[in-house]
Amino acid sequence: MLTLDKLPHLQVLKLKQNSYSGRKLACVCSCGFPELKVLHLKSICWLEEWTIGAGAMPKLGSIIVNPCAYWEKAS
Repeated sequence: MLTLDKLPHLQVLKLKQNSYSGRKLACVCSCGFPELKVLHLKSICWLEEWTIGAGAMPKLGSIIVNPCAYWEKAS
């Protein structure tokens, strides 16, 4: 994610089954994903926590989350 969030023209990001194996996903940089409009998380089995910092993903308009077995709540 540290590399992806700096791609200046990335507008759609789809993380599908087995594409991310961590338990925590973070985008805390205030300039992260500057053009991202769509984020799709599908069957990211081990994801428990997702953190987005203030100012990150400023153009995000659509989030699609398919079941993540261990994800209890968003905060």
